[in-house]
Amino acid sequence: MSQKSGDRRIVRKRAADIRRSSPEQLAEIASAKDEEIDTSDIPERTGPANRVVRDARGRIVRPTKSRIRAAVLSEIERRGISGHQLWIEASKRCETIPESAVYEFLSGKRQVGLAYLDAMLDALDLTVNRRS
Repeated sequence: MSQKSGDRRIVRKRAADIRRSSPEQLAEIASAKDEEIDTSDIPERTGPANRVVRDARGRIVRPTKSRIRAAVLSEIERRGISGHQLWIEASKRCETIPESAVYEFLSGKRQVGLAYLDAMLDALDLTVNRRS
């Protein structure tokens, strides 16, 4: 059952009820557009981020081919299931796996950790064996 959000009252105001800005406030706003913006208080991004990796020409660099990803994709195609169905089965084995992780892994945009990969492989009854 869906939950309703809080109070949904509509607030109606007439234009005459809205306080007008003073000439001093308008002048301050107009002069602020010419000032330089100080970005020193904005923290830099640190740690892993979901950034698009590009080469020197600006083209998106795709991750290298993965045998495990290829095996998962071929098993999905063989069974005729969707990425959503794979996520449902994998989430029964790992409750924290997000649906986006499954879709991004299948499309080659993301690498997943061992717990998520193990849940997907277990959902498809696939095993990883060492090549001889």
